[in-house]
Amino acid sequence: QTQTPIIYSGWLALEQVRRSFPSGEQQQQALNEWADQYPRHPAQPLIASGYFLVSGIKLGNVRDIALFLPGSGPYSLHANALKSGFMAAYERQSVDGARPNIHFYDTQQSSMSVLYDRAVADGVQLVVGPLNKKYIQELADSRELIVPVMALNYVEGLAKTNLYRFALSPI
Repeated sequence: QTQTPIIYSGWLALEQVRRSFPSGEQQQQALNEWADQYPRHPAQPLIASGYFLVSGIKLGNVRDIALFLPGSGPYSLHANALKSGFMAAYERQSVDGARPNIHFYDTQQSSMSVLYDRAVADGVQLVVGPLNKKYIQELADSRELIVPVMALNYVEGLAKTNLYRFALSPI
């Protein structure tokens, strides 16, 4: 329980490093300093692996985002909360430049393979979702992911190029 504020501040500091130094030698130095300051932080394996040096979707260039969430079923309540939060953040985003277009895809209506193909054909540059672990695994197993996917859950042992996971521990 006492680690929670340190972990939270570590994530904030890491994001500040990422925004201040998008790439290069300065970023590496800033990441090393961050790692020294937060030695027990759960992001340490990401720093050690070089994740921030080789990944990094250029979000400023994304014009179209797909949101893969269920419109019905047992996860629909959670999906509605996620969609509301996503759209609230979207609406608060400054409009200095053009905001990306958001495309909604109902994961209860088609297979992940079909939805992903449809999203790619629609020109999306980033997929957010799915939420269900089974669907994440299905998508990862079905094809090479040419458009990056930020899945909204964690599947143990799953690693794939262009598959990123954002999940909060249920504990």
